[in-house]
Amino acid sequence: MGPPGPPGPPGPPSGTSGVVTEFDQDIIDTLSIELSTSPQLVATVELDIDNIGDRVWLTGTLQSVVGTNAGPSFVQLQLEIYRNDPTFITTPIYRLDDAVVNSGYLNFNATTFSFVDVAPPTGLTTYYLTARFTGSDPQSAGISIVSASFTGADIRANV
Repeated sequence: MGPPGPPGPPGPPSGTSGVVTEFDQDIIDTLSIELSTSPQLVATVELDIDNIGDRVWLTGTLQSVVGTNAGPSFVQLQLEIYRNDPTFITTPIYRLDDAVVNSGYLNFNATTFSFVDVAPPTGLTTYYLTARFTGSDPQSAGISIVSASFTGADIRANV
């Protein structure tokens, strides 16, 4: 047997980090939510956060349909995430503004987002994804959410 070889690369730090410890999803294929100027609940994710340093990675995709009275039109859409507030009266922890279009030929639109809650509370935590109508051009006949996917993952903090 020959002499020992050089040492290998260092191993991972002690403990776990960057590991998904919990996952939840709300996937709805058949929605029909006509949006108004108030937040409308689209989907929820519930996670049991067990460590104070954890992060929560949230992703979502919503498919919307924009109605039109005559010709192309657009609608302004606002997506918001609320943490532990089913009344939607607190300040959302995330907000995304988007403009969705009915070209006169196609009127299905998809909006996708990703967000990280870097300071979630420990314990059972519910995230509420909402959508609201914030404006449009005169040709618009409103907007509806017809499908949604909302996922959340509790991720152990890096050490």
